[in-house]
Amino acid sequence: MTEERIQELIAKGAKRWTKGNNDRLYVDAYKLGLETSRYKTGNICSAQWQGETISNSQANKLIGASIYYNLKTDNVSIAYKGNLNNLTEVVENFFSK
Repeated sequence: MTEERIQELIAKGAKRWTKGNNDRLYVDAYKLGLETSRYKTGNICSAQWQGETISNSQANKLIGASIYYNLKTDNVSIAYKGNLNNLTEVVENFFSK
């Protein structure tokens, strides 16, 4: 991935993390299309993923997901304990466009 593309992704909301031999671009679910509204307590009261309603539980799992692009190996990594069918496609599109 070129430095220019890396800067474009950072402008879109990705965060670069480097340590030792690691060089990664992390992105959170909100940058990928998660929208939530919350109660005053901070709990999620409703959630949408890519414009479709999802459960609050799925939203919490997305918020806690570890999603990054490894710049050393050119691989996408997704650590997510939910079952959204299009998550991988959305993540790959984010990093490839």
